Amino acid sequence: MLGNIIKKELKELLTLPTLILTISIAFMYAIIGQSIGKAVHETPQKVNIGIVNLDGGSFGELVEHVLKKYANVIYIGKSEEEGLRMLKEKSGVALIAIPEGFTQNILSGRQGELEIVWIMRGTG
Repeated sequence: MLGNIIKKELKELLTLPTLILTISIAFMYAIIGQSIGKAVHETPQKVNIGIVNLDGGSFGELVEHVLKKYANVIYIGKSEEEGLRMLKEKSGVALIAIPEGFTQNILSGRQGELEIVWIMRGTG
């Protein structure tokens, strides 16, 4: 008797539309899971940048240290023109300039500002 009730319920539940819907949802979850998994496992590449440090103070050196940790620094110096030339040769993406007085501004309670020159390629 219980077996007959289970068979009847399964026949009602397992119709063609419900099977198609269930399989479709499972397939969509598989695709979403794979795409998210690939995005999580990709390691971001370090970008090539240049640093022009005109400050020479402790906060300027701190910024330089942090940038070295998270980016591939291909130029460190005092000349913006030389830095841009080097970045163009080695496919760099940005030149970050730490202006003179950067540390002093921060120590005196003012906001420190960095200058960033982006290098755009292939935009038309």
